Amino acid sequence: MTTEEGADLPGQVRDLDGQPVPEATVFVLSAPGPTPDIAAITNADGTFVLFGLPDGDYVLKAVGPTGTSGTAIATVPGYAEITLGRDT
Repeated sequence: MTTEEGADLPGQVRDLDGQPVPEATVFVLSAPGPTPDIAAITNADGTFVLFGLPDGDYVLKAVGPTGTSGTAIATVPGYAEITLGRDT
């Protein structure tokens, strides 16, 4: 969804085996403008939404409940897929 405040970026966090990771924290490492100070926690199915982001490319980081992390590049509008144990 796109609003005057920006677009929502949905996504999912998975482990290296492709299983969803609940209770992972997802945040923005870099953005096309000032880096927003926001984060999301994944649901039981590993999904999350970051709200109100301006269009552009973002580097996202997810940290799972055991401390394993992963990064991914996502474009707003779009969908983010982050794999713990993998950096892009």
